[in-house]
Amino acid sequence: MVLIVITVVLLFSRIEQPDEPDQAQLNTKEAVPTLPDHQFKNLRLVLYNNQQTVSWEILASEVNEFTKRGLLEFSPVTVEANNDEQQGLYLITAEKGLYHNREEKIELSDSVLLKREQQELVTARLSWKTGEGMLSAGEGVRISSPSFIITGQSLQADLTFHHLRIDGNREEQASISWKEEGYEL
Repeated sequence: MVLIVITVVLLFSRIEQPDEPDQAQLNTKEAVPTLPDHQFKNLRLVLYNNQQTVSWEILASEVNEFTKRGLLEFSPVTVEANNDEQQGLYLITAEKGLYHNREEKIELSDSVLLKREQQELVTARLSWKTGEGMLSAGEGVRISSPSFIITGQSLQADLTFHHLRIDGNREEQASISWKEEGYEL
């Protein structure tokens, strides 16, 4: 009789925690599929930085919420950044996006395109913490405008995208190319 009660308790315990892999899955290093707690269509979410000087309006066609992990998963996603006077700073599109609620971190990936005035940034990944003052891009960056093209491996920029730094690496240095005559460094 005691054995049956213990078995039932273990079964219910396992059902309530589907996110934890069993030992066999850990040994094979297979990805553990998890189902979202909630799914939404055509979601609009607005986030602000700590000083409330920059806001991000996130629009996504499909959203999965993973409550235990504090995670929202977007696909595809559009992010419009505005200053405190509701003037547009830049517009970002990407195939995938994540919002880590506990860290207040936004990560965009797959065909990330940031447009600001006449400039475009293309990168594989772009991320930032809403409370901090920096955007980070990696896995290659390319900024183009009517006057120049800048390429590199990574980027750090302030939230308004007015001040930025592009870095290269040993294999490929950051570079700038002028499209118009008369420009020199």
